[in-house]
Amino acid sequence: MEYDASLYYAVGDRLRPIFMSAGTSVLGMLPLAVLPGKGAELYQGLGIALTGGLALSTFLTPTVIPALMGLLQDFKPRRRKQEQEHQEKESRELVKDKS
Repeated sequence: MEYDASLYYAVGDRLRPIFMSAGTSVLGMLPLAVLPGKGAELYQGLGIALTGGLALSTFLTPTVIPALMGLLQDFKPRRRKQEQEHQEKESRELVKDKS
């Protein structure tokens, strides 16, 4: 299976568990961020930051991370080819030096 297809299927397999775990965490923190009460002023900022961070990371995990992995995979063969060419050049120089 090609790398792009495996990324596509992996995101599809992991999407539901990601949304379920992040959704329960976001919904659990929502009262801390929204509801007023005694001492809520201290924890309201924390609740907003946690809720926003979880929501943002839930969006980024299935979208940006696979795209970055695909981009990095595109650069990998080039690097191997460059390393191989460099090693061949060094071996040619060693053969010339010995002659």
